[in-house]
Amino acid sequence: MNQLNKLSRQDIETKYLSKPILIISSDNGSDNIKKWYIVSDVNTIMPLHMLTSEESDLYDQDKSNIEGIEVVGVDGKGYLMWIYFDNNDQDDSWKAFGYE
Repeated sequence: MNQLNKLSRQDIETKYLSKPILIISSDNGSDNIKKWYIVSDVNTIMPLHMLTSEESDLYDQDKSNIEGIEVVGVDGKGYLMWIYFDNNDQDDSWKAFGYE
């Protein structure tokens, strides 16, 4: 039987291009938003016009801060930044799960 496994960054980058992943994102510190996406690009950056002012400051400090993955879901295309990956200290943190 297939089991849903927590994915590492390396898992996503090497095994999940064009495959579905479950994203669980935090809202005010609690994991409560769960959505399925297809990974469409594992080597992308968040478009500059979509950055918040805090993210723009992070980008100014180090351009790699806006690196992430591009995903496609029922709501359209989206971006997930690595700085928020599995980072419980961030309100916008996200975790990924997938089937082996």
